[in-house]
Amino acid sequence: MSIATTKPRGLGALAALLAIVVLVNATRTYVVPEDWHFAYNVLLAGCSMGLALVAGLRADSLGLSRSSLGDGLRLGGIAFGVISALVVIGGLTGVVSDTRVDTGVGSMLWRVLVVIPVGTVVVEELIFRSALHGLLSTVLRPVPAMAVGSVLFGLWHVLPAAN
Repeated sequence: MSIATTKPRGLGALAALLAIVVLVNATRTYVVPEDWHFAYNVLLAGCSMGLALVAGLRADSLGLSRSSLGDGLRLGGIAFGVISALVVIGGLTGVVSDTRVDTGVGSMLWRVLVVIPVGTVVVEELIFRSALHGLLSTVLRPVPAMAVGSVLFGLWHVLPAAN
């Protein structure tokens, strides 16, 4: 599908995604209890991918083509394994010590193996590097699409970090 045919749908889906991301970021920070953040984030990722699909984007426009999926999963899996092992070892040995690791082993494993990689990393990748980038690419040239997406990704972190 050419950019010319996806531009009108892409613009509407882009506007909707931006509005939803702002709403979710604010409500997750100030309203939604922390126990619900994982589900809330996963729901946002699903909505963002749904908007991209409604706009006519397909796997290759979302960075999810079969030809690149294997390499991405392999490299991501290696990074996940190394970082998870380091965080778990650091937490259990006391090298890493803050409120996020002052918890039981089961809770720490849940956070390190599920909440952070799925509820944060995969969610942000699907929202910003897949759906948002794909939608921005329907209305902007590649470099401006990357620049705008990068700024929006940075802004996504301001409110939670300030709170």
